Amino acid sequence: MSTANLVPETWNLTGDDAKKTLSHIGRRRLAKDALTRLRVSDGFSHARSMAFLGILLFVEGVIAAVGISSTLRSGYSHSIVKALQSIVPGPAGRILTQAASQAHQAASSGHWVAIAFGTIGAVVTGTTMLGQIERAMNRLYGIESDRGAASKYAHTFL
Repeated sequence: MSTANLVPETWNLTGDDAKKTLSHIGRRRLAKDALTRLRVSDGFSHARSMAFLGILLFVEGVIAAVGISSTLRSGYSHSIVKALQSIVPGPAGRILTQAASQAHQAASSGHWVAIAFGTIGAVVTGTTMLGQIERAMNRLYGIESDRGAASKYAHTFL
C-alpha cells in the first residue's frame, strides 16, 4: 500500500543557486522540506528496497571476491575472511564467514562455475539496485514515469 502524494516541486534552481538558497531558507527548513519530500514521494519504501539490495550485493560481492581470490591463488581470501570476522559481529558474522569459507573451498577445488554464477548474481543485484536508485530519484523529483526497462537497466549496468 502506497502513501505517495504529489511531490512539492522546486522550479528554476541550478547547482549554483544551492548556497544562496541554503543561506536564504536555512538548514532547519531545508532538512524539514527534504524529509517531507521523502515522505510524500514514498521514499521510505524505496529506501527499504535499496537497503535490502545493498546487503544482498555486499554478501554476493564478498563471496565473489573470496572465490576469485582463491581461484587466482592470490592469498587475499584469508585476509577477507579475517576482516569479516573482525568487522561483522555475532551470528551474522559467523554466517558470512561460513559463506566466504565455502566460496574459498569451492574455488580451491576447481569449482569455478559456482563462483562465476555468484559473480553474475552480484552484477545483476548491483544493476537492479542502481535501477531502484534511479526510480527513487525520479519520484523524489516529481518525475512520474521511468525510462523503458531495457534502456533503464542497460544504462544502470554500464
